[in-house]
Amino acid sequence: EGKKMWRVYPPRSEAEMLPRYSSPNFGPDEIGEPVLEVILEPGDLLYMPRGTVHQAHCVPGDHSLHVTLSTNQFNTWADLLEVAFPAALRAAAAEVPALRRCPPPDYLTHLGVRAANAAEPPEGGSPGDGAHGVNLDAVNPRRDDMVGALVELAQCVMRRLPFDAAADFIGARLMRQRLPPPPSHVSAPAAAVGANAALAVTDETVVRITQEEGARLVVEDDAVVVCHPFGNGRLLHMEGGDDEEGDEERDEDGAVGE
Repeated sequence: EGKKMWRVYPPRSEAEMLPRYSSPNFGPDEIGEPVLEVILEPGDLLYMPRGTVHQAHCVPGDHSLHVTLSTNQFNTWADLLEVAFPAALRAAAAEVPALRRCPPPDYLTHLGVRAANAAEPPEGGSPGDGAHGVNLDAVNPRRDDMVGALVELAQCVMRRLPFDAAADFIGARLMRQRLPPPPSHVSAPAAAVGANAALAVTDETVVRITQEEGARLVVEDDAVVVCHPFGNGRLLHMEGGDDEEGDEERDEDGAVGE
């Protein structure tokens, strides 16, 4: 209700686009000129890509109340890879003996910030600027060999990235966090809910999901598991749900049925 002036600013740099975390407040001299100035009134909607720098203030002589909805802050390719990379490293370490070998005794001498800085040419110069035409600090075959070996080992990890398993992990996590459907959606006489619902399911049972994308089939610890939000509570949305009492009798873990 009321009126409010909104100013929207362009990204300060490409690196700051679509941030996953909120930025600090910026001063006027840090954000430049707005690309949009608009007064929003009741019924208006303003969409801004995640992380868009903006300002809002009431129009003089008028009050204002608005609602902000933020989406997809942690629904990015980076989130998928955050799950996939550790799993790939575990798989590679179990399968590739080279990853389980000890590094050479001198690896701490040739790797690290000091070693990396020594391998860089002097500022404004080149590796040939030394007293004898060569920057001796920039020539480190031992370091080059170690970096090359690490790159090969990293490629072994990359080839084992479990994209499907990572997607299932994120999908199962979403099912544990999301709101359950309204009670009216699960109140049909044929609906099976509660901790004992799985007891009535056999190999010939036909299961109908009452909400599109309302469940996800995953494999956990070599068991096929159906993750769903139907036993979640409605109080602590997106807080995990493990310690929350649901509105209905729920499975032991609140969101998983086998």
